[in-house]
Amino acid sequence: MNLNLKISEIKKGIYLCLENANELINDADILLSNERYSRVYSLTQFAIEELGKSYMLYEFYTKLQLGKRKETDFKYFRKKFKSHKHKTFESIMADITMPSTEKNNDYEKFALNNFKEIHKIRNVVYDD
Repeated sequence: MNLNLKISEIKKGIYLCLENANELINDADILLSNERYSRVYSLTQFAIEELGKSYMLYEFYTKLQLGKRKETDFKYFRKKFKSHKHKTFESIMADITMPSTEKNNDYEKFALNNFKEIHKIRNVVYDD
């Protein structure tokens, strides 16, 4: 991974992951109306992983914004970013931290307030 990665590129990656997840869900809705259930399941899983990737990028963005570029293990981040297990887990963490967009529209503020709790839970579930 490029150590000179720009913040703007990370923000764009978050946006693209969320956009892709939305498109996958829209496609799954079309397939669902045509009773193509196995494909609906597959697209839904892909959408979940895209959400996980966006959350992983957000955590990465936060670390860099806090001046922790030198402390960041880019190789480990890259490995996690390709792992289905990690992407799925991260989407669950995003769901836990954001129980309802109606309750709190400020994702960044809410996520930062719960950052330590997220990592405590995540380290219990997997540590590789």
